Amino acid sequence: MIPEAQLATWSNQGGTQNSIAAHKSIRSALEALDSPIHDRDFEIFLQGSYKNSTNIRADNFYATNNEGYDEGLEFVDAAGNYTINFPKLHIANGEARNSQNRTNGHYKPAVRMFKNARNRATERGFLDDAPSYFVECLLYNVPDVCFTDSMQGSYADVVNHLSAHIIDAYRCQNGQLNLFGPASTQWNTADAHTFIAALAKLWIEWV
Repeated sequence: MIPEAQLATWSNQGGTQNSIAAHKSIRSALEALDSPIHDRDFEIFLQGSYKNSTNIRADNFYATNNEGYDEGLEFVDAAGNYTINFPKLHIANGEARNSQNRTNGHYKPAVRMFKNARNRATERGFLDDAPSYFVECLLYNVPDVCFTDSMQGSYADVVNHLSAHIIDAYRCQNGQLNLFGPASTQWNTADAHTFIAALAKLWIEWV
């Protein structure tokens, strides 16, 4: 069993000063008078785990990812492959899940806890890796009741729920895209089950 103190440590947020400094620097460069996009209509905003307050120490963004539409972003790489993402919906849904009337602020600490648990499980050879974005989206599909003020209780309840339920139809935290599928920006259920099994193994074989 993983000690409560260890899980509580894992639930803490990682550093934000570097990301804040980078954001300010990029914003200043884009808004400068000599910027090639200065005269264009654009918006600058943070996305991912830093904006969603689920970043942990030494963790990076996962890179892939009301007029009758949902505002999102579309990227295209050099090969012509498109990636669609909805960062604002991801952030809003995470805030709602973490709210007082749903998980009373226990959702985001649990996400950070499981990201750190993933790191430890990887170090011990229980799995190769599980991208942070996928981990967060997986947990978003777990019922609110599983996230409590006990870190041990949350860990056990989340792992037990994921182990006992079919996960194939899970959605990303943005609520718009399927978490699992054949695209490069999606996860596959085999790797997800390996991740869940690694969490259970880490709990049982904690030393």
